[in-house]
Amino acid sequence: MLHDYINTTADTVRESVDQALAEADALIDGAVASADQPSFEATLHPIELAAAAAANGYAQGAFMAYVHTDADVRDAG
Repeated sequence: MLHDYINTTADTVRESVDQALAEADALIDGAVASADQPSFEATLHPIELAAAAAANGYAQGAFMAYVHTDADVRDAG
């Protein structure tokens, strides 16, 4: 989903990062649960998706930390 950079607030920055980390945690939990029968699809693919989710959440916040005109949003980023 595309991020709405126009209507970004400090709260939406925090929410998007929290959501990305929750998604990454859930994917890692699934990968760990596959330890008895590891496979690419059950183990490695979720780990890769978790890294992508965390990176996406970080990128949105970090970008706002550098460019937003509101100091609260920059601080949240």
